[in-house]
Amino acid sequence: MAYDYVRHQVEHYQAKIARLQSKYGMNYEQFESYLKARSKTLATTLNPELNQAIMLEEEDALSWKIAHERN
Repeated sequence: MAYDYVRHQVEHYQAKIARLQSKYGMNYEQFESYLKARSKTLATTLNPELNQAIMLEEEDALSWKIAHERN
């Protein structure tokens, strides 16, 4: 039963990683660099739409980080 639970968790996180890689067209490390560059733009721009987009990307980054660490 423990084996099935662990296997299910690994599959869950692998699927999440694959979905985010497909969504952004890059791996986690590349996405971190991308997000840092986008965050610098945020500091120089007062654009509510851009701010919202970056916040959503930050949420994806957190999910991706968790999946990456638990996989």
